[in-house]
Amino acid sequence: MVRSIIAIILAAGASTRFKENKMLYKLNGEPIIRRVVSKVLKSVVDKVVVVVGYESEKVKSVISDLNCNIVYNPKYEEGMSTSVKAGLSHVINEAEAIVIIPGDCAFIEAEDVNKVVKEFKECGEDIIVISYKGRKGHPILFSKRIFNDISNINEKGMGLKEVLIKYSNKIRKVESESPRVLIDIDTKEDLLKLR
Repeated sequence: MVRSIIAIILAAGASTRFKENKMLYKLNGEPIIRRVVSKVLKSVVDKVVVVVGYESEKVKSVISDLNCNIVYNPKYEEGMSTSVKAGLSHVINEAEAIVIIPGDCAFIEAEDVNKVVKEFKECGEDIIVISYKGRKGHPILFSKRIFNDISNINEKGMGLKEVLIKYSNKIRKVESESPRVLIDIDTKEDLLKLR
């Protein structure tokens, strides 16, 4: 069986700082999550998984016609690490690597995903992260050799940050020409600044 490179988009959080569900917030007339999923589907990944939780039916409804797999995380209120684990457990037996993308990376482009995948295929390093002027952004690719560590993350232990710290000597950065890879949206003020 040929193992796949699978994108996992995290769209389960309650967006408390945003004051409404930012996944459904429209940017240029399109819900943010639909925009992100559409861009990632244009990339070279073999499959796209979207992890939902808060207002899952509403989030599903805006992406239901797109070619993605939807995974419900019943523990989404416990934090992002539970969504990472829900996504990973869904694909662990078929993935050569996973590409983690927060659902609020509203300005992501397919080429950002393609860059980390290409770098992984060329160098085989365990963690590939896109960066801009040396600053790490999203997406981040993890090879299957790291899956066991990811399966054990939790919020007390800083989630994925703990894995990134543990394997800091195995991280390969791939440079983007755009600062968009550093942008995620936490508040409406963030959006206004960007506009």
